[in-house]
Amino acid sequence: MHTLNDFPEYASIPLITQRFNISRSGIYRMLSQGDIQAVKVGRSTRIVTRSVEAYFARLPRLGEVAQKRRPTSYITELNLRQFHRLHRWRIGNTE
Repeated sequence: MHTLNDFPEYASIPLITQRFNISRSGIYRMLSQGDIQAVKVGRSTRIVTRSVEAYFARLPRLGEVAQKRRPTSYITELNLRQFHRLHRWRIGNTE
């Protein structure tokens, strides 16, 4: 197992999958979306390790995500308003 200090600057995909616990297809998806960077060395693809670390640093922390959500009472209130509008519309059109 590599420590953070001896981990290479450019790493193979299998090494990145082990180090960061990301699937191979996940790495290719992140590459296609531009979330991480890679270079080609002949036929081999090398992932820029710092770009993967930067990707994880940009992700919201679990506590931050929970704070940004609206309270469920707002969602319930909004759904009730939509229901009443729809119900009034149906009543108005059936008479």
